[in-house]
Amino acid sequence: MNYLLPSNALSLRGDPFRYIVEKFCGKEVVELLKFQLIDSSVDLLDIDDVFFILQFESDRTTSLKEILGVPVKNKNNSYSFFVMPGTRLKLEKFIRSLRSLIPPNENI
Repeated sequence: MNYLLPSNALSLRGDPFRYIVEKFCGKEVVELLKFQLIDSSVDLLDIDDVFFILQFESDRTTSLKEILGVPVKNKNNSYSFFVMPGTRLKLEKFIRSLRSLIPPNENI
């Protein structure tokens, strides 16, 4: 099932784009997209894995990780990062909903 997005969702940029992302996905996802300079629906659809940036250890990604998920330690005592399932689900559903607005035989 998809979200019922506005008909102009594919053309949104800047604040209007961030508004609908926040409405459907939450402030945390808006912060993730802002961090990566993703400010339009088209930009978002061009990204293969929006969560990939969280695999990197840096002072700049630490604050994102704190709001998006939890660090986990495996049996080998090495750390990785786990994005909260609800956050991932909302964003994947949002992206799927955007893709459903693309007319057949048209690429973005």
